[in-house]
Amino acid sequence: MGEGLEFVGSVTVLKSGSLYRVTVPKKIVDKMGLKAGEKLLVYYDPGRNAVVLVKP
Repeated sequence: MGEGLEFVGSVTVLKSGSLYRVTVPKKIVDKMGLKAGEKLLVYYDPGRNAVVLVKP
């Protein structure tokens, strides 16, 4: 996909009312030091048709 990227698994998109939610694998939660309720920035790269999640 891209240099420097590590494949860690797949995610599931869930519908929740008018929103969609994405589950993040525990491996990523641990690596990024995320906590429940923490916000992530979401970027879309149309050239690669990829979504990137960033901890601000």
